[in-house]
Amino acid sequence: MTFLIDEIESHLHPRWQRTIVGSLLAVMAKLAGKAAVQIIAATHSPLLLASIEPLFNARTDAWFDLDLVREDGDARVELTQRDFVRRGDVSAWLTSEAFDLKEARSLEAETAIREALALARQPSPSKEDIKRVQQLLQASLSDIDRFWLRWVEFRSKHHAPRKGARK
Repeated sequence: MTFLIDEIESHLHPRWQRTIVGSLLAVMAKLAGKAAVQIIAATHSPLLLASIEPLFNARTDAWFDLDLVREDGDARVELTQRDFVRRGDVSAWLTSEAFDLKEARSLEAETAIREALALARQPSPSKEDIKRVQQLLQASLSDIDRFWLRWVEFRSKHHAPRKGARK
């Protein structure tokens, strides 16, 4: 018996996304009897991927990824089997090859952090550039974002004024 589910997380509260696969496996075990059961599920949910980490069995389970490949002006979709690696949390899944994001943040925050990191690699960044990037970071990061620790250390090294710095 093959059970195929597209967008398994659709319309589910995050709490339910964390339990849907385990629940389906329990139902399939009861329905199966002596029949072999296979579940094929598609998802765009990093929460669902994180939640199946304790359930994934490398001997019986597999993860396939659909990738859009662009070459010489052409585009095609490629099915690739990936090694399932436990990432530990949703943010790590967002920045994995499953989702290919650089940061598990907004586009604006990703851009601000990229600019901050580029600035940090400069031997003598200007105070104007530090102030500009500070404003980008303030506009896009929360007050409790872990990147602030790195940024505050960078600013103190370069004797930038602390006015408006996040703590």
